[in-house]
Amino acid sequence: MRGGEAVRAIDSPGGEGYSCPVKKSILGGFLLLLAAVSQAFPAPASSAAAFDKRFEIAKARNEGFFASISIRPQAVFGDFRSDLTLWHFDKAFYVPRFSHGFGADYGIGLGHKNAYGSWEIRYSLALPKAAVGGTTEAVQFHELEISGRSFFFPGRAVQPYGLLGIDLPLVVVPDGASYLGEKLNAAYAGAGLHAGAGVTWDFAPDSFLDIGIVYRYVIFYYAYGEGKGRDINHLRTTQDGDQFGRLLRASSLALTASLGFLF
Repeated sequence: MRGGEAVRAIDSPGGEGYSCPVKKSILGGFLLLLAAVSQAFPAPASSAAAFDKRFEIAKARNEGFFASISIRPQAVFGDFRSDLTLWHFDKAFYVPRFSHGFGADYGIGLGHKNAYGSWEIRYSLALPKAAVGGTTEAVQFHELEISGRSFFFPGRAVQPYGLLGIDLPLVVVPDGASYLGEKLNAAYAGAGLHAGAGVTWDFAPDSFLDIGIVYRYVIFYYAYGEGKGRDINHLRTTQDGDQFGRLLRASSLALTASLGFLF
C-alpha cells in the first residue's frame, strides 16, 4: 500500500485509529452534566449524615434503663359513679362511688428507653374518698401497668409519642362489705387497657420529662369480702333478686406527668 492510501485509511470512518468528534463531544458533555449535578445537589448525603449524627447524639444522651416518678390527676366514669350494692346470699358488697374528680395517683416505674421508644412497668397508688354503704371511706386504688411508647421522630430531644398498655387494678375498700351485720373489708380485682399520647423531652443528660393524656378502660371480675372471691357476674342486685349478669366497668381520663432518670 502506498503512503497516501495509508493516511486515507487511518483518517476514514472505517479506518483503524479513527475517533468520531461527535461522540467525544456527547461523552464530555454528559460527564460535565454529572459533575454539575453532584455539585448542585449534595443535600441528600449531607442530610443523611446530619440525621445519623443527631441520632447517635440522642442514643448517647438518653438510652438505657430508667426509673421514674409520676403524678396522674384523673376523672373516673362508669359503675364507680353510681350507687350499687351487690349480694351473695347474706353478704353485701358496697361498690364505692367516687365523685367526678377522682383525685390523683402517685406512681413509680422502671423501664428502658432508646431513640425509637420506651417500655415501662409502673405501680401507682391513689387514696380517693368514696361513698361506701352510707359512709365515706378512703379507698385504696392500687394499679400495676405495663406500657410502651413509640416515638414519632427518632433522634430528637423533644419526642411526640403514642402509648398503649395493659392495666391490673386492685381496689381495696375499708368496710366495703357486710355479713350478717358485721362490717368487712372488700376488694375488687380486674384488668384493662389504656391508650394515650404525649411528649417526652430529654432536657438533660440521663434525665427526661414526660407529659401526656391517657384514657383507660377497666373491667372488674372478682369481688372479695374477707373470704373466697366471688365472680361479679353471679352476684345479685338484691339479696334475693336477679343476678347482676355482667362485670363491673370503669373508665378514666387522666393527665400524666413524670420525671425519668437513667442509670
